[in-house]
Amino acid sequence: MTSDLVQNSYASRLKKVSGRKLELTRAEGFLTGTMDIFDLLGGTKTEGAPGLDVKELLKAAYRAIARSEKTISEQKQRIEALESLLTTDELTGITNRRGFFQNLSRELDRANRDQNEGGLLIMIDLDHFKTINDTHGHLAGDACLKKVADFLMGEIRAMDTAARLGGDEFILLFPRTTREKAMKRAQQLALRLNSLTVEWDGQQIPVHASVGLRNFGAGDRIEEILEDADEDLYLQKYERKMHAV
Repeated sequence: MTSDLVQNSYASRLKKVSGRKLELTRAEGFLTGTMDIFDLLGGTKTEGAPGLDVKELLKAAYRAIARSEKTISEQKQRIEALESLLTTDELTGITNRRGFFQNLSRELDRANRDQNEGGLLIMIDLDHFKTINDTHGHLAGDACLKKVADFLMGEIRAMDTAARLGGDEFILLFPRTTREKAMKRAQQLALRLNSLTVEWDGQQIPVHASVGLRNFGAGDRIEEILEDADEDLYLQKYERKMHAV
């Protein structure tokens, strides 16, 4: 609104000075328009102020606005970088616990406003991870965590979230889908996840994981979703243990 008033004011005055019609549009922007003004004004002085060069004033204003826009852009980039740090897991580079809860809250809000049909949450817990740390060392354990994180990032869509909740716990968020649609995908993911190996000090360390599923939609609460997914995970872990006996 302010830039429109300024543009119209300049255009009105410059028509008297130059005799040429001046058009500054919103699409061109105020800064683009000032360059046209520079060409028209030449050395024109403002009325009642013979020593004041309008062209120089506008150039100074343009430079000040350009500096301000650059500063705002740099500040925006710094804020985005800080926000990314706050929601990124330092070890694996994927979304951390904080970022996951933000994304899940957003998807639940969308579901509650009937903007989508909900989605599926997959909780992942690495089996025998303590054994890997005890046998091969914590650096080998870190390598396994990074391997799993890289694998999960390769399995998700742009709209999905792969996150590390902490320790050896990971979680996937598949929004805008149903349990039925995502079930086959989740089963295939679990099979491939359990076929991963990490090469460490000349040895192949196998990766084993248990998964728990929980679909979510309008009316669900975060606590309930996580509790149900965790319960399903430990049920799967128990069944695997019994089959191994």
